[in-house]
Amino acid sequence: MASISIRMQTTFEKSSVIDIVTTICDNLDQNARSQVMPWIPQIEEYAIHLIDNLRPKDTRRRKREVMLAAAIYDTFLEFESRTRTKIRLPLLQKVLSLKMCSINSTWISLFDIGATLSMELMDSIRLTTGQTIDDAIPLIINQLSRAAQDKSEHITEWLRTIERDALELNNNLNKEVYSNYDPIIIAVTLVYAAAKFFHGKMAIKITQRDLANLSGFSSSHVSKCWIDLFGH
Repeated sequence: MASISIRMQTTFEKSSVIDIVTTICDNLDQNARSQVMPWIPQIEEYAIHLIDNLRPKDTRRRKREVMLAAAIYDTFLEFESRTRTKIRLPLLQKVLSLKMCSINSTWISLFDIGATLSMELMDSIRLTTGQTIDDAIPLIINQLSRAAQDKSEHITEWLRTIERDALELNNNLNKEVYSNYDPIIIAVTLVYAAAKFFHGKMAIKITQRDLANLSGFSSSHVSKCWIDLFGH
């Protein structure tokens, strides 16, 4: 009987996920919907996997519909760089008739598992004469690795990927904007961009402010550079 009950619950959860994802897509504009639709099967599968992996102690005393919404919110964050579509809490509140604070608190408790940084372990980076942006990017990654509270292999691999992607961005971007900024600002902005464009959530919670502290400049400098380089 227990196995039948579990199968029925799994089928019910899968059906609920599909219904919620469909409702969200129906409330997107045509352009956003066209970007999301090719990813729907993977989005549904990922959300169901998140729910299936929750432990009984995680789900105890939590409303089922809020847990589903939090899992789907996390899934859309995971796929955001691929769908190029932002699904945020106000939309979920609107289409699911659930409170944003409930979804957000459940998401933080169950799914927001990115590593944090110990800011006291991060030192500002000063480039010497002749050092380039390509020299600065590994220095930034080293500081992030040093400050990350999680030292797992997953974090190490993620940082390696971010370093590689940031160096690739530096090779491919139009350099006209570069003359307006100190090389270290360009470097931290490229690292931030690599993390933002990564196909999935950030393994480490990195903000523009964190990277500005590394650069020795204000976060407004990094923000302006981000807009000049990437337009958003």
